[in-house]
Amino acid sequence: MRDLSRHAPTSEQRSSAGASLASGPASPFGVRRLAAARFALAALALAAGLIAAGCAPFSGNGSSGVASPTATAQAAPASPIQGQLAEAVHFAVWGLGVQKIDTAYDATNASVKVQITLGGSVPNTDAKVAAAQELTKAFCLMAQQALWTSGVRLTEANVIIMGPVQEEYGGYQNGVYGTSAVKAGTAQGIKWAAAGIDDTWQRYDDTFLQSVFVLFDGP
Repeated sequence: MRDLSRHAPTSEQRSSAGASLASGPASPFGVRRLAAARFALAALALAAGLIAAGCAPFSGNGSSGVASPTATAQAAPASPIQGQLAEAVHFAVWGLGVQKIDTAYDATNASVKVQITLGGSVPNTDAKVAAAQELTKAFCLMAQQALWTSGVRLTEANVIIMGPVQEEYGGYQNGVYGTSAVKAGTAQGIKWAAAGIDDTWQRYDDTFLQSVFVLFDGP
């Protein structure tokens, strides 16, 4: 398992992203740095809402629904292209309470699937559900933006957000919080550096948001 924490953006990198865009046409990496910084702020704001609601994104151990934070885990890439994509996504969501990132690149059709696993307590009130859904959309945007500005030619990118749910018999496990699929034609029409969470969500080729996180209602 490779530790990509050394690739985390420094304050100098984040502040220089705005200057690179202001000086002229931005490179894909410059766009990614600026957008990652802006989306990170949005996600952190949503995370603050989750903390207030009692379902902050921390790493879970699957037994209680609440656990202590841990470093983001990133599997070793199977190929240089997969590594490039994995690093781009890790750079975008680093430090935002992500428990694990799995990136799988299919060279036969130039598609990629990214699974981001969150932790924390199960969203079990209307406010917590709404906050979890907004955070899911934010993470989808950060990941999609990172993939489509990575410099890798893709035909399709699928992002899956996972997190803790309460199962039928009262136990806890990871379940799907939401998904987003974007094809190349759609991605080309999105201005990723200026993309907003909600309007971009409406433009994806396919989406899903979970609305039920508690399957066990008690005796």
